[in-house]
Amino acid sequence: MRLTDDSAHMDDAVDYSGPATLVIEGEEFETRVRLRGFFQPIDGTYRWHGRTDSGTRSLARFGRDRASGTIRTVYGQAAVIIDEIDLWGRYRLRGSGRPPFPPAGLPHDDD
Repeated sequence: MRLTDDSAHMDDAVDYSGPATLVIEGEEFETRVRLRGFFQPIDGTYRWHGRTDSGTRSLARFGRDRASGTIRTVYGQAAVIIDEIDLWGRYRLRGSGRPPFPPAGLPHDDD
């Protein structure tokens, strides 16, 4: 069985794809991310998640443990949890509340 990285085909399901800065324990890590989100009607919360690109090797020093930090994009910043790493070296990111990108289908501040 051969594992393939099909993330290049997922862009149509992405709300934000681009550069980001992760800040963990006061240290900044430049990376590229793919993020998407959805409104959870049960608890009224907007939840978002995604992955870093596979070139974010500098996060390896945090091991496989969960880390909390901040993610910044050109659209804003938000608290983020950095989770497990996948087979391709991409870290999972997740958060709730206002995302660091304009959420699709929700009104923006300039509307």
